[in-house]
Amino acid sequence: MLSTALDMGGKILAKSGMVTTTAFIFVAGMQAAPVSADTLTYTNGRFGFQITLPAGTAADGETMRTLDWRLTGSGDATDGAVFEADDGHIELLAFGQQFWQDSWQQVYQMAAQALKEDGSTITYQRITDKWFVYSGKTKTGDTYYQRTQRAQNCLKDPITITATLTYADSDKWIGSLIVPLMASLEGC
Repeated sequence: MLSTALDMGGKILAKSGMVTTTAFIFVAGMQAAPVSADTLTYTNGRFGFQITLPAGTAADGETMRTLDWRLTGSGDATDGAVFEADDGHIELLAFGQQFWQDSWQQVYQMAAQALKEDGSTITYQRITDKWFVYSGKTKTGDTYYQRTQRAQNCLKDPITITATLTYADSDKWIGSLIVPLMASLEGC
């Protein structure tokens, strides 16, 4: 299993195998976040949210798979970051936004509209007072799972945090990691 330390521009500083100690990740807009052999935690400095990416193994029938996440982009205004694993077949987008809409229902409807405008289909949706999810297929046929939740930044301002996991049909085994991944999404 590999652990990667990145500098402010996302350049790899160090890689090591079978780590038992922690390293730190530094990316533009991110605060230092500990990395262990089994997880990678992204902490957004602007909105004060975090999400933990599983780096351990997941069952794939008889085969065990290892996710080696790498940062592939970050927002210009440090709103979030994009990570990929499994040679680009798995992508995670995590970002925060100020909560400026009139109602939570409006945020829910705007997210559905954005997915449809992007060519995605929605096959599952659920809304609660604190979060909502959409899942379905992208216009290219990949599967996506998107969760948006209410939170507060470190100044106690209302924000929304969104994480979208997209993966190829050949990577359906990742489904067992969706619940812990999305449950790790939290505000300040």
